[in-house]
Amino acid sequence: TTEATIENKFQICLSKLNSFETRNIALNDIQTLISLSKTNTKALRHFISSLKIQNKSSNIPNSSKEAQAKIYGIIAKEYKDNLYDPIDKPPNLIKSIERLLTQLREGYLLTNEQIQNAVAESYIKIFIYCMPKNDLSLIILVFFEPLLSIINSGANLIYQQGAALVLCKLIEYVGSGMIPDLDQNGDNISILEIIASKIINTLLKGTPVDNHYAIDSIYQLML
Repeated sequence: TTEATIENKFQICLSKLNSFETRNIALNDIQTLISLSKTNTKALRHFISSLKIQNKSSNIPNSSKEAQAKIYGIIAKEYKDNLYDPIDKPPNLIKSIERLLTQLREGYLLTNEQIQNAVAESYIKIFIYCMPKNDLSLIILVFFEPLLSIINSGANLIYQQGAALVLCKLIEYVGSGMIPDLDQNGDNISILEIIASKIINTLLKGTPVDNHYAIDSIYQLML
């Protein structure tokens, strides 16, 4: 299948997300299309750019945005460590991961809780399937720091709440023991151990008390 055909099929499927009657079928078709294209990095570029363009449209209902946010997780699960966006010269896995995460945060956090939960789901899938686990400092920089910056910015309460929600889910996953607690020297140390102080300071100073996800994040960190 040519890249032009893949792009056309993907855009048709994205448009079908706007209708309740065709949404589930479109999501299944998207999963199939991405799965069939998972060794094709040029197709990956079409998926990323098409999602970015779609999200800028003012006519997209929230239910469609939720489905779109989930597609990022599908991309991560299918491409895994082959997530090399050819827009980078040379292609770079970390830059590709950062691009997906940036689109998720900027495109979908400033919405509602249901969509924010879809963002958290895809955020964690990108972490699980794509991110190398051998550099804890890089994981913190790529996955945690941007969320803490949003929470600390005070720019928008909904945006802050969305970032706190994603942070809470990320802490919960990392704390579940699903990844090795090893640093580069092989010493037994957790990501959360390294960043705990910064998380707590940010959540207590940068978030209004009525954002229960900030409190939940601290609770998950304590667990």
